[in-house]
Amino acid sequence: MMPSPPRVALLSGLAVLFGAVAIPAQPVTDYWVDAVNGSDAFVGSRSQPFQSLAWAVTQNSGDVHIHVLPGVYSPSTTGDFYDSSLNAPRQLDLSNIQNIKITGADKATCILDFGAGNGVWGYIKIASGSVGVEISDLTMRNAGVDPWGNGAISVDTGAQDVDVHSCYFEQTYSTLIVWGGFDVAFHDNVIVDTVPNTGQWPSVGVRVRTNGTNGDRTSIYNNTFHALGQGISWSNDSNGPQQWIMNNVVVDSTARGFPNSVFAGSFIAFENNLAFNSAIWNYDPVIGPNGTAPVISSTNLEVDPMLASPSTGDFAPLPGSPCIESGSAMTHPFMMNDYAGNNRAVDSDENGSAIPDRGAIEATDLELIVTSFAQGQVAIIDPQTSSPGTWAIGALVMSFQTAPAYDPWWGMSGPNLLVSSQLIGIPGAPMGLQFPSGAWLDGVRFHMQFVGLKLPPSGAVLKCSGLYSNVL
Repeated sequence: MMPSPPRVALLSGLAVLFGAVAIPAQPVTDYWVDAVNGSDAFVGSRSQPFQSLAWAVTQNSGDVHIHVLPGVYSPSTTGDFYDSSLNAPRQLDLSNIQNIKITGADKATCILDFGAGNGVWGYIKIASGSVGVEISDLTMRNAGVDPWGNGAISVDTGAQDVDVHSCYFEQTYSTLIVWGGFDVAFHDNVIVDTVPNTGQWPSVGVRVRTNGTNGDRTSIYNNTFHALGQGISWSNDSNGPQQWIMNNVVVDSTARGFPNSVFAGSFIAFENNLAFNSAIWNYDPVIGPNGTAPVISSTNLEVDPMLASPSTGDFAPLPGSPCIESGSAMTHPFMMNDYAGNNRAVDSDENGSAIPDRGAIEATDLELIVTSFAQGQVAIIDPQTSSPGTWAIGALVMSFQTAPAYDPWWGMSGPNLLVSSQLIGIPGAPMGLQFPSGAWLDGVRFHMQFVGLKLPPSGAVLKCSGLYSNVL
């Protein structure tokens, strides 16, 4: 029998912490949905989850966090994305909902299957009155057969503060359609087409179409697109849209990597993208290869990104990849973790500077693996490294409730910050964290990160794991 993991002194005294620190009232209502064991006749709690995502969305007009448990949410399983009375596809409409999060427990097993029905501009509709929308850690698939009329997500006039990240999209054709909106971010996602498109138009990862009446401030960054017809199709007008299209990787497009219609905006940053092996061209002639004709930025590359195995779904950059530490050092507030949960901006080459990689996956050598995170359970917290060499001791950093301030290089900081009283070596034995149980813990949010110090010949280098966040 394997020995039990040691329990760090601070963590074993967690009950004392809870007793000493008043936990503020929850400003957000938490709902859970479970495609397998839920029922829309239930109350939506963790022990009595709803079944359908559509039902959960209608329960509040805002200030809600919907936790999607493993299962397939589709017309045939939960009735989502389909109107039986009209015998037609139906959108999940987030219009006029403010402050809503839809979060998958695990993107590999939390699947939104749209049912491949035609006729919906975005199965998830984010439009007028949608303010503070976050969608993450989900797989979305099967948006239809005609890319021009179908897509996973549409964002339109009146939407504000939209954040879509850490999702996997497959056969979603016009995956994201942006017609307007203010502060729209789409980042750290993987978008693929594994089946040849049979529709009239080529599939597109992102369509950005903006005009003066819609307004615009859009950030599309650190995504990886594979085997689509087109990666990012973008255009803007002369009425002052603002766009940041940066650090994206498009590989093996069946048509164009980055097609462009109009370049007339007052502000646009199109830089540090990479396109390779597109069937027609990597960059539209209006953009030109490597930023020429007109010059947008010479940082846009046409080289092999050297990804591990795109055909089998492994998009991690290999050692020596031109993606590593070559992206734009952004300050976007959503830039925290990559698609895999790694810390975004790691000093991979250990030269003293941490620059984000291009694409959805950040090269890293330090991970924080957390399992059995639940009330009444012993969570196993295991910092792991894939890097040889000498590591000095490190520390586990924790906070709860409000998300901590976060810097992509240095990690998390701010109020409610707890640092373990026992420093932990790398590699080291897993640690155990015993959680109590009770209704008073429902919905309490925890954040933790491991910080280690590596000692390469060039000098000490601070390494941070990704930020692990979960709800009890």
